[in-house]
Amino acid sequence: MHYIIQTYRRSTDYLGRSNRKEYWFFALYLFFVKYGLFYLSQIVSQNLGSGEIGIKIITVYLAYPALPLTIRRYQDCNLSRWWAFAPVITLLAAGLPLVYLIATIPNLNRATELETLSILGCVAIMTITFIVHIVITSMPGTNGLNNYGEKPE
Repeated sequence: MHYIIQTYRRSTDYLGRSNRKEYWFFALYLFFVKYGLFYLSQIVSQNLGSGEIGIKIITVYLAYPALPLTIRRYQDCNLSRWWAFAPVITLLAAGLPLVYLIATIPNLNRATELETLSILGCVAIMTITFIVHIVITSMPGTNGLNNYGEKPE
């Protein structure tokens, strides 16, 4: 619980470093909260017919500290903060063409070979980026002082 509270306290702090425990406890917390809110939104939409927008706003509010935390985690590994945006850029660069391809193919079972390879290529790029992100955030931070400050507690 300490790490989650600490993450919210440092939600506007893009400087410094964050250790693996802080990052992964917050990731686990977000996982359970997001799925809890998802099921709550399903119940609300079935009973009231609306209310999902409020739950989506709450989800964005709860997930807001994830970006500064990810940047601090990358800095703990002595990587520039700009590397934290690589998964987002890859998601846009490969995800938007993927959505376009899926939306424009009338029948996915009868897609041409080029369309199938394009879809698989987009999915492969996004998967590789996700795996690299998991590896970087799982690596131990730099011991002692690095370019971004002292080793976190």
